[in-house]
Amino acid sequence: MPDRARRAYAPGRALGRRGRGLARRADELRGAERPGRGPPLHVHADVPAVLPPRQGAAPPAARRRGAPARRRIQPARVPRRPARQRQPADQLPPPAARGQDGPRGEPLNDVDVIPAIDLAGGRSRVVFWPGVASGVGAPTDRPERIVERFVGLGARVVHLVDVDGARAGAPANLEAVGRIAATVAVPLQIAGGLEAADHVRLAFAAGATRVVLAMAVIDEPEVLRACLEVAGDWLAVGIDPRPERFAAFPWRRPSPPTLEGLIGELAHRGVRRLVLSHGGGPDAGGVAARLAELARQHDVDLLVAGGVADLDGVRRLRDAGVSGLILGEALLSGAIDYPAALKAAA
Repeated sequence: MPDRARRAYAPGRALGRRGRGLARRADELRGAERPGRGPPLHVHADVPAVLPPRQGAAPPAARRRGAPARRRIQPARVPRRPARQRQPADQLPPPAARGQDGPRGEPLNDVDVIPAIDLAGGRSRVVFWPGVASGVGAPTDRPERIVERFVGLGARVVHLVDVDGARAGAPANLEAVGRIAATVAVPLQIAGGLEAADHVRLAFAAGATRVVLAMAVIDEPEVLRACLEVAGDWLAVGIDPRPERFAAFPWRRPSPPTLEGLIGELAHRGVRRLVLSHGGGPDAGGVAARLAELARQHDVDLLVAGGVADLDGVRRLRDAGVSGLILGEALLSGAIDYPAALKAAA
């Protein structure tokens, strides 16, 4: 008598769930080796192939009992339009030379018309009315939708003003900047609240491509030098050219400088881009032309922001020879049509 009872004969034990035969060692057939091709396998159709030892991909590492299963982390929201891959702030490529053609071969305009949005509390301070003239389109204050609209109309650069950051002295709307950078793939220029090199790094990490420092950095050479080490040619300095504001600014020097002398001083320090705020008024054409000529002598790009209320102002600054024109409320309110502004600046 055997020590234990024999297991009852079960013909279905050798079948899988779907009635297919299970692989056995006796069913593994191996063909003859061929020169240069390795040993091929000839097995039954229902038997999985078994590679010879030390051939094929290595098996996955065994997971310890009780270890948590690995899961892929899927982002909560994938942007509809992939953002352009951005390099670290210290490794930004040099800006394109002036006069080159665009990415599709069309010549660039002499004057860039740059839409501007004031950010306050993560929203646009001015509500955008896309159909104010035609009556088509709903108003919105979401900055990513506004930027997407202007990029679709041909904008190559967008200017963002951090209103809350300018009051607090530090960036305050970087989340909104990140949403905009995830929606469009054009350079983003940020102004407001950038008063240190760490602020510039935060702006670049959020998705900015260019930064504009306040006029107070002019009398802080160490801060300006540190910011230039981070941003290089992608850094600009904002200047208020209005005589009463320029003279009343608390300069840390015996006597206030002149605009002409300030451009040469900043160019000598390494600044290659200046932004004149409130520099596009009806009586500012002569001043802009004189400063633009001086900026060209120092190889500095001069951008003018504010003060333009119609297409005649766009043409006046184009004739003055400025490098770029920043339009904000005039575009958002519909006072100036963006495609018409592009034609006027060409």
